[in-house]
Amino acid sequence: MKVIWLFVTLVFFTATASAKTHDWKTGQVVGIDSIDSGSVSIGSVSANMVTIRYSVQVGKILYSLDYSYYPAVKHPGPGQNSAKGAPDLTVNGTVLVSIEGKEAYVKDDDGRQIKLLVFKKELKD
Repeated sequence: MKVIWLFVTLVFFTATASAKTHDWKTGQVVGIDSIDSGSVSIGSVSANMVTIRYSVQVGKILYSLDYSYYPAVKHPGPGQNSAKGAPDLTVNGTVLVSIEGKEAYVKDDDGRQIKLLVFKKELKD
């Protein structure tokens, strides 16, 4: 019994110690665009990639955040995005965002935390 308790305690502390905390800031979604990013060919199979670009204003900085996926892929593998996984954000709505170098995390309207790529940041007056 002590061994089980020790194992559960060790797993709990390992999981909480490795969980990354984010510095969440409130931003405003000022635009959403869809970009056809071209196609990728693997052997005889070709797939189009779609990128959704979210423009998010945080303070005086306007971030362009990208979410890319292959629409033809029905069941994406680990580390692959899907259309279903795209953030559900509202233009002119507020969003929680954490910018970490070239990566950004957003909490969408459904409360999901989603990782995006920081494409550009622009200083606004």
